Amino acid sequence: MTRTLSHDQIHRIDSFRIARRMDIVQLKRAMNAPFRWPTLLRALRAKPVSAATYGFLLTWMSTHTPAETVPDGKAAAANDAVPCSQ
Repeated sequence: MTRTLSHDQIHRIDSFRIARRMDIVQLKRAMNAPFRWPTLLRALRAKPVSAATYGFLLTWMSTHTPAETVPDGKAAAANDAVPCSQ
């Protein structure tokens, strides 16, 4: 079974990599990933990867690049930090 990263997930990983000025090989090492760098590059190009690789990337993202919470319109206008999901 194979899975593909969404554009948002790819953006989150790429933002992490770019902010730290890493290339793909350095990012793979920083992740301590159990796969080779071409597999990571394939995932970042929105190509299908194995379910195990996909699962590893999701777990890594939840730890290192959590999804941003967006405040609702009223909270943003009031400069309140309450996200809309609460």
